Amino acid sequence: MCGTVVSVLVAAYTFWRSAENNRNQSRKQHTVTILLESRLSTEFREVNWNRKKIYRPGEDILYNDWQAGYTRVPLHPGQTPEKTEERYIAAEALLFLLNYYEFLVLGIKTGDLDEELLKGTMRGLMCSLVDDARDVIAHLWHGRPKVYEHLFNLHEGWRDPTMRNTQGALSERAITCACGQLGKA
Repeated sequence: MCGTVVSVLVAAYTFWRSAENNRNQSRKQHTVTILLESRLSTEFREVNWNRKKIYRPGEDILYNDWQAGYTRVPLHPGQTPEKTEERYIAAEALLFLLNYYEFLVLGIKTGDLDEELLKGTMRGLMCSLVDDARDVIAHLWHGRPKVYEHLFNLHEGWRDPTMRNTQGALSERAITCACGQLGKA
């Protein structure tokens, strides 16, 4: 009788470990698939390029500038309709990228994506984008504190507050607005 119980327990444990290993492998494979699809996606690369045409990496994206682009308001009277449209496309691209990272964070939170794998492959990219867009994010929170709340939490956990860009400026700052009045409470 004791031998039967031990055999059943060993079989159950072996089954449980096998199932757990399969879940972990599946999560990692799903994460790799998501990463490859985004990196190889023509649409993703185009969106990223559209963002960088107006909002260059390493430069703060100020909310008023972003909002003017998003609402198609010219920054100055002589701005051409083509430049106004280009600024709108860049503002849309920024939202697309922030939403994409929020989606990935939710995948981590629900256990569908592997956090360590994502951290190892995209921590710098995500933290740099959030740093560039921190003024926009802080203003979007005003009155809507759930906006990018998961991205905020992950950014706080992943960012290196001492990280500097090639010009020596801090490049992974906390999410606050440039005015210093808005931020996550």
